[in-house]
Formats: sequence, structure tokens, C-alpha cells
Amino acid sequence: MSISRRTFFGVGAGLVGASALAISPETFGALGDGKADDTEALARALDAAKVAEGVVLLEAGKVYRAGDLRIPRAAVLIFSPRARLAPARPGARLTIDGRIDSTGLDRIFEGGWTFRKSEPDILDGFPDVPLEWFGGRASWTDRPDSLAAFRYALAFCKAMRCRAILLGNGSYFVSDTVRIDGPVGIKGAGMESTFLIRHGGVANAPTIQLVGVRDDAVSNLEFSGFSLLPLEREGAGTGIAADWFAHVRLADVEFRNLATGLDLVDGAYSWQILGCRFLNNRIHLALGANANNLIVARCQLMHGETGIDCKGASNSISIGGETNFEALTGQPIRWRGNGTTLFRLSVSNCRFEKCVGAVGYGGGNARALAFSFDQSFVENVNGTTSHFLDLTNCEGAVISRSYFQRCNAALVNAPRSASQVVICDNVLRDIPQVNSASKSGGFSPEEGFKRCRAYNCGNVKGAA
Repeated sequence: MSISRRTFFGVGAGLVGASALAISPETFGALGDGKADDTEALARALDAAKVAEGVVLLEAGKVYRAGDLRIPRAAVLIFSPRARLAPARPGARLTIDGRIDSTGLDRIFEGGWTFRKSEPDILDGFPDVPLEWFGGRASWTDRPDSLAAFRYALAFCKAMRCRAILLGNGSYFVSDTVRIDGPVGIKGAGMESTFLIRHGGVANAPTIQLVGVRDDAVSNLEFSGFSLLPLEREGAGTGIAADWFAHVRLADVEFRNLATGLDLVDGAYSWQILGCRFLNNRIHLALGANANNLIVARCQLMHGETGIDCKGASNSISIGGETNFEALTGQPIRWRGNGTTLFRLSVSNCRFEKCVGAVGYGGGNARALAFSFDQSFVENVNGTTSHFLDLTNCEGAVISRSYFQRCNAALVNAPRSASQVVICDNVLRDIPQVNSASKSGGFSPEEGFKRCRAYNCGNVKGAA
């Protein structure tokens, strides 16, 4: 038996020992010509690797065809550049209890495998895997369709308990929706480096659709480091639509030129949306029913129409961490529709500049039970509305420790439906008046606000 010591650096399962025993399946009779059945030779090589604590090395450029095959727990299978493993028949089972690695970033699995683990262990998940292993390819010149690769990679990840599909530098094209119905995320190399581009498919369908189950919500996933955009035209489709996915970290993802950037359709519990960029979408972020315990921080929502659209009964939504709203033609943040109740909406440490619409009520019988606006900067809000904050159907609101400059007419619309409004510790510059509603509609110019400094403002007590 020919065994040698070689150095390996794997991209899937991490670093393989620098002096691992390399066992060649050719020693046991494998041909690797893409025609012969190498099942027995591969199995014997893997058994030998298990005993010798070595690795099985598939030679560069060869295609090994096999039927049902198992990689034992103590064995490691290494793919040299352009080496592949192909099923001898459709649906052949590849059971991976050990490890696999690749010395390059090439396709290693031909289509048709059924992946499984025979020794399931909730603590023994497989490392993240590159989309290239399953036929995905980043390119701009010929625009290859990676949809089938995503589906193949998802089947592998669900069987092996991988946490994410890895995307490299470049542009990946998909002809229809990437549907994720299991605990699998997507990680790219950065929103300036990795692009996921939708072309064709059903109109207005999402590029990525996350589908969970109410009784067993998919959770603890990460989507990070890539940009989503349509190929054909601006304002088409949705970037990511999620239904019953919980405890998700969405970080450093760009949504560009879409009808809706991120649509949390229903049951999005405990999401962290961090450092994301929403650019030139009609609606940047839509929150459906049961969008609870959401944190939006360090995000940019620029150009386009609506910033954050609350269209369902939700609880505990926090928007802050220097999130920036800029040059929006509609409302930066709104609650709207019939049956919508926001139990708590907090806006803190945000910046609003050159926005047209008001923050707050957007139509229907939607209401907010508790709304706070704190430590934020507002400038050049000179749109078609007569106020910046619309507290219609707001049962309690606190506007505090913020800087407001150059609003169109008034700071707040607080009609009779706004039951309790407190404005305190703000700086107001060039604000014609505080409340655009009548004096009996919530507070008069002489009451309802405290310790505010006002410069060049009208109808404001103590204005300089």
C-alpha cells in the first residue's frame, strides 16, 4: 500500500494536519476515469485511513464514480484541484461521518448524490461549505446560473448540519428564488465584494425566501457580507423575504434597486439587522405581523420611498445605533393598516436628513401604544407634510434629547387621538411651530414640552 506524508490546507473543514498520511485510492484499484465504479476501492482506502489516522487523497482532475459510500468518523477525504466524486446511480447515498476537505475552490460533487449522517449528533455539525463545491460559480462575463448549486448545497447543509453556505468574491447569478427551508445561512466576502444577482423567474418574487415552521422555528442563523440586486431593471422583486425565522443575525448586507429590500412577512422574532445598507428601494424594510424583539442598528436607508414600514402587530422594535435615513421621498418610519398595533417602538441615536414624509402614523386604524424618539438628529425635512412626527393614534410618546432643524412647518402632529405626548430636552432651530394640530388636540404651545431650547422658532414658548 502506497502511503506518503503531504501537507494539506482545506477550505471546508479547516486545516488538516501538516504531516497527515496520504492514502491514494488507486492503491486499492480505483481508476478515477469517470466511468469505472470505484466504490470498493474508495471504501477500502477510507477504512485504511481510519485505522492509520490518515487521509484519502483524490488525485487532481480525476472523477471517481461510486455507489453508496460512507466516510467513517475518523477518516478524512481530501479533494485535489478539479477532483470530483460522482454517484454511480441517481440518488446514491454519500454518508459523511468523518471529514472532507478541498485543496482548491472547485466543484467536488457531481449532481445526484443523497447526503446523510448515520451518527447524528446535535453538537457535531459540519463546517460552513463553499457554493463552488456544488457547481456554483462567480462570474460577470457569462453569467452562469447558480440556482441549482444553491439547492444542492442546501440539501447538503441540512443533512450535515452546516450553518452556512459560503460565497466568494464576484457575482453569483440566480434565475429564480433561492428557497431556504432549514437552518442554513449565507455568508459572503463583503457587500462590496460578493454580489447575488437575480435575473428572470417569477416577477416580484424574492431572491432569497426563508420559510420556517411555526411549531419549530428556524433559528440562530447568519446572513452576512453580500449585496442583493436585480439584473434587468430597478424596483423589481424583493431581496429577502422571511416567514417564521427566529434569532437571525443579518449583518453587512446591501439591498439595492428592489421593490422591497427586506420583508419580514410574519413571525420574525429576535432579529439583529446590523450594518446593512438599503439603497434606492421602494420600501427598504417591511415588518409584518409578529415582528418582535427586532434591533436595527448602524444601517443606512437612503433614497427610494419608505424606510421602515410597520404593517402588522409587533412588539419591541428598536431602531438606533447611528442608523441613517436620507433622501427618502416617503415616510422614514411608519405604522399603517387596519389591525396594526405597535406595542413598543423606540428610535434612538438616528439621523434624518432630506426626508419628505413624517415619522409615525401612515394610515388605517394603526396605532402605537408606546413610541419614543431620543438622541437623534433631524435636518432639512422640507417635504410635502406639515410636520416631522405624526402621532395620530399614539397612546404615549416621548420626544427627547434630540436636535431638530429646518422642518417644513411644524415639529409634531399630535391630534386628539394622541393621548399623552411629552417633548423635553430638545434643541429646536427654524421650526415654525411645535404642534400642527389644534391646542386641544394634545398640548398647546405653552404646555407639553419642557426644557427645550428654541432658536428662530414660532409659537414656541421661550423661543429666541
